[in-house]
Amino acid sequence: NADEKSDVGEYNITLAGGTAQNYEFTAYNEGKLIVEKASLSVVADNKERLYFDANPELTFHCEGFKNEDTESVLTKQPSLECKATQTSVVGEYAITVSGADCKNYELTYQDATLTVGKRMLDVTVGNYTRVYNEENPEFSVTYSGFVNNESEKILNVAPALVCTAEKTSDVGTYEITVLGAEATNYDFTYHSGMLTIEKATQEIVWDQELSE
Repeated sequence: NADEKSDVGEYNITLAGGTAQNYEFTAYNEGKLIVEKASLSVVADNKERLYFDANPELTFHCEGFKNEDTESVLTKQPSLECKATQTSVVGEYAITVSGADCKNYELTYQDATLTVGKRMLDVTVGNYTRVYNEENPEFSVTYSGFVNNESEKILNVAPALVCTAEKTSDVGTYEITVLGAEATNYDFTYHSGMLTIEKATQEIVWDQELSE
């Protein structure tokens, strides 16, 4: 009575009838059809998030279903676990899957990976003005995008500020570039500023004495 959709178990194979010229059939010995579990892989899905975001919902899918079965045939849903927390540093963390059950399938498990990526941090240098033949002012930067109450103190390498203007550079505008910062949990977007050199004030004194 078993067909391709029959559950795992044992099914009788009966026989009857049959004729032979020289034999009388007096007994029939039944057989057994044993339907065994099919193989099914329970696969955790890879996930991504940024540093200090909450972990995304952990999900799975199955590979190897028969007869148009779906995850609904699982009699026990799998358990998914990842040890990464909101404050875990950038890197890869295992997502483990286990503990499912299903009547007609022998289950195997494939773990996955949660990738924690760097957040973007804006680094901006302001605009400055000075007079010709003066020293450049001290340049500074501002940051936007820190999380977890962090500040520039967590930078592994502070950004460098570069301007080609020197004390004797001509009047005009000069770009102030910012680059080179490094941090464990941040990538950087840089915003340049401008240094404007203005004309110096010159006093011309006429000291010639004029007489009639």
